Amino acid sequence: MLVFRLIELPITPSFVSGTRAFAGEYALYSRQEAIEHFRATASASPLPLIYLSAGISDEVFCEMLELTAEAGARFSGVLCDRATWQEGIAIYGKHGDEALRNWLATRGAQNMQAVNAILARAATPWWE
Repeated sequence: MLVFRLIELPITPSFVSGTRAFAGEYALYSRQEAIEHFRATASASPLPLIYLSAGISDEVFCEMLELTAEAGARFSGVLCDRATWQEGIAIYGKHGDEALRNWLATRGAQNMQAVNAILARAATPWWE
């Protein structure tokens, strides 16, 4: 039986200085410290890691996946539901079904393509 470890990011993106996600209020981590947290997390388990988006935006999630790749931290995939479609909720609320379908076909698809592009470059197949 194959087992994965589903985990959230080991840092809070809005508190990582030197990233686009940084909220500018208070830095808990430097970019290098965040990279070290990604490395430590990846090395803590022999099981393949699957990162959860935990409701952050698609842009922030993609940036954090890029940071994971920069760290050389091994991970095998993502589970990122809200990151890819949460912006569509406001579209639906304001403009209805058809607007949501159009958003999903354009921006929603772009969100998935952005995540897939990072996975193609940075994720390690679970069988390796």
